[in-house]
Amino acid sequence: MLPRFSYAEAFDRNLGWFTEQEQQSLKDKTVAIAGMGGVGGVHLLTLVRLGVSKFRIADLDSFEVANFNRQVGAMMSTLDQPKVEVMARMAKDINPEAEIQEFPDGVTPQNLDAFLDGVDLFIDGFDFFVLDIRRKTFARCRGTGRSAMTAAPVGMGVAFCSSPRRASRLRSISASRAKASSGSISISCWGWRPAACIAPI
Repeated sequence: MLPRFSYAEAFDRNLGWFTEQEQQSLKDKTVAIAGMGGVGGVHLLTLVRLGVSKFRIADLDSFEVANFNRQVGAMMSTLDQPKVEVMARMAKDINPEAEIQEFPDGVTPQNLDAFLDGVDLFIDGFDFFVLDIRRKTFARCRGTGRSAMTAAPVGMGVAFCSSPRRASRLRSISASRAKASSGSISISCWGWRPAACIAPI
């Protein structure tokens, strides 16, 4: 017999980070994540463990050996398997009640509206130099009043930018104070703390 799953018990130890009301709100939020590699895969599993239960995930690639050093879904048992399928399985192994819609062709201009339809937050896990569809996605978020965020790996650090509703203009991100010192890079940008994008204040 399969073990019984309880949402309340599984995520009870999140309380303190969130109130009970905020935890319940997270359960009902929908997050779209573009890319299931070294960035998006970690975002997905982290959000699942925080109690988010509805996702749109997109990636057109399959796992390969070269992904082993950084991608949470890359293992011998998952070689040559589509990333969206592997990551959906891993997420549902944590929360079997999670609702996950897969986009195995990645995000394209043709499916962008379907990918973002009804979502509360878009998370950018696109490959670093995929600029055209990234611009289109951020523009669509801005035009439809959806929150968006990006956390791009830069060396051994991260450039983190989040934008509230109606402000998701990628080219508006200010990097004027970007600097490299002591092996770190800091990038100035406006935005909210992460939880504010998906949980009520």
